[in-house]
Amino acid sequence: MSNPMELDDLKAAWQAMDRKLEQQNGLLLLQARESQFKTLRRRLLPLRFGQALQMLFGVALILPSVTVWSSLRDGSALFWAGIVMHVYGVMLIVTGGIMQGLLSEFDRGESVLTNQKRLAKARRFYVLAGMSVGLPWWLLWIPFMMVISAAATGVDFYARMPSAINWMLLVGVLGLVATLLLHRWAMRRPSWANRIERSAAGRSLNRAKATLDEIAAFEQD
Repeated sequence: MSNPMELDDLKAAWQAMDRKLEQQNGLLLLQARESQFKTLRRRLLPLRFGQALQMLFGVALILPSVTVWSSLRDGSALFWAGIVMHVYGVMLIVTGGIMQGLLSEFDRGESVLTNQKRLAKARRFYVLAGMSVGLPWWLLWIPFMMVISAAATGVDFYARMPSAINWMLLVGVLGLVATLLLHRWAMRRPSWANRIERSAAGRSLNRAKATLDEIAAFEQD
């Protein structure tokens, strides 16, 4: 029959071993989490760089736009083209800044679920912002060319060929409407909707989502 003291010693040794294993597992989990969060940040770098370029493009767009509309103030087509491109430049800066903020919210100290929710929020905003600043180019290229031409050469090409530009605007409106109708048709079909969402989210956000999914799977094992 075993001595009660030996049983107590054995039980204490097992408990100490369990605590040590838990500490080692916790340390391994922490190291793995830190490594995967470094991967997450690295995979988001191209997107952050792209957003920074977008903001710089917004600034570069505002400068000639202000020069054009502030020199006219006559309500002409060129004046409104300058206003439109000025507003669009601000929009690029604001959406780029918001996206940079959303991409900065990931924290390895928070739960994976919390970070997955933040990523989902960033994806939704990125897709909506992408459509907001991308689709208008069916029409925006016209005021863009008007502003650049006027700022660089002083030529108001709308005044020189108004009929041609009106036809271009009509084509742009038709293209924009057709794109929106096609998008609406596709979003009603789940397989197409998923493809469009993944394509619109881009490589960086898709890879970041895969990294967070890997962390979640690792922690559940």
